[in-house]
Amino acid sequence: MRLLLALTFTVLLGCSEEAAEKAIESALVRAGGAAELVAPPGTTLLPASELFAASPAFGIPYRVRAIRGDLLVADQARGPRIHLVDGETGALLRSLGRSGRGPGEFESVVSIDTLAGVNGVVSLYDYNQQRITTVSTDSLQSRGIHVVETTRLDWRPESVARLLDGRLVATNASDSSVLQIIDSSGRRIEHLALPALRVPLADSHFLRTAYKARICGVRNNHIALALRYTPRMAIVDVASKRDIAASVPHSFSSSFIDTPLIGRRMFKGGAPGVRYAYIDCVATDDAIYALFSGRLIGKYDRATNNAGRYVHRFDWSGRHTASWQLDHDAYAFAVLNSFLITIAEGEVPTLRRTRMPVDQE
Repeated sequence: MRLLLALTFTVLLGCSEEAAEKAIESALVRAGGAAELVAPPGTTLLPASELFAASPAFGIPYRVRAIRGDLLVADQARGPRIHLVDGETGALLRSLGRSGRGPGEFESVVSIDTLAGVNGVVSLYDYNQQRITTVSTDSLQSRGIHVVETTRLDWRPESVARLLDGRLVATNASDSSVLQIIDSSGRRIEHLALPALRVPLADSHFLRTAYKARICGVRNNHIALALRYTPRMAIVDVASKRDIAASVPHSFSSSFIDTPLIGRRMFKGGAPGVRYAYIDCVATDDAIYALFSGRLIGKYDRATNNAGRYVHRFDWSGRHTASWQLDHDAYAFAVLNSFLITIAEGEVPTLRRTRMPVDQE
C-alpha cells in the first residue's frame, strides 16, 4: 500500500515517470543489481530441502500435482509427457503419454486438474492443442492412459479445473478477471466476474490478457485463483458469484510504457513494480499455497533476486496465515502430506522435498 501511495502522490504532483519509479524503489532494497522485495515480517526459513526425484526421463518438468499419495509431473520436452512419481520414495513409477495429437497424446500440458483423483479422474489441459483430456486415475497408477473424455476449447486458457459436480472451469484468455464455466463439449455455460482480480490501469486488451490468472484449486463451491505479474489472489463462490480478495503480504503496482509504434501500452521491463509475483499455486481442503517470485521482468530478468523462493499460505477466507522461504529457486510445486514438492531451477531438472513447519495457529 505504501508503494501505491508513493506512486499516486508522485503522479498527482506531475513528476516524471523516472521520479515515480524512484518513489517505488524507495521502499525496496537493492541487491544483485536489481531491486529486491523485502520478505514479509514473520517469514520462516524452512528446513533444508532434500533431493527427492531425478530421472533421465525428465525433460523439462513444468507442473507437478499430488494424486492419491503419488505425484503427477507434466513434461514440456519431447517424449513421454506425463510422469508418475512415487510419493514416498521419489522413484519414477512410469512415463506415459506420447508426444502427438492423437487420443492420449500431448504436446504441451500446462495444467493438471487440482481435484486429481478425488472423483476417479484427472483432467490434463494441453495448451497447444486447446484440449482437455480427462483420464482415469486408476489407469495412470496401474497400466497406462485410459481416456474418459476429451473437451476441445475455442480459446487458450492459462489453467483449468473441475468442479465437484463435474463441470469444468477455465480462465479467460481475453480477461484475467473472468472465469468461464464450460460443459464437457467445451461450450461456455456461464462466466464469473472477479472484481478482486481486476488490475487498475490495465485498460487495454493487451494488458487485460497479460496478467495470467491461475486456478489454485477447488473446495466445495469455492475456487481459489492467483495472478501472475501482480500480487493478487481471489476466492470466488460459484453459487453466489461473489469473490473476495485475499490479504496478500506484498503490494506493488506495475509500471507501463506507451509504445506508439505498436499502438498499445506495455509493461516497462526492469521497473521495480514489474515482477513475476505468483508463478504457481496449489489449494488443499485446509489451505491455499502460492509460490511467489520477486524477480523483475525485463533487463533484470536474470538477476537472482528471490526467484520463486517464497511460499505464502492463506486460509479459505483469504487471510494470509504464513510466509515461508525455501533454500532454492523453484518455478512449480505441489503439496503432499506435510511436504512441499518443488520443481527446482537448475541445469538438471529435479524434484526437491521440503518439510512444512507444524502449524502454530
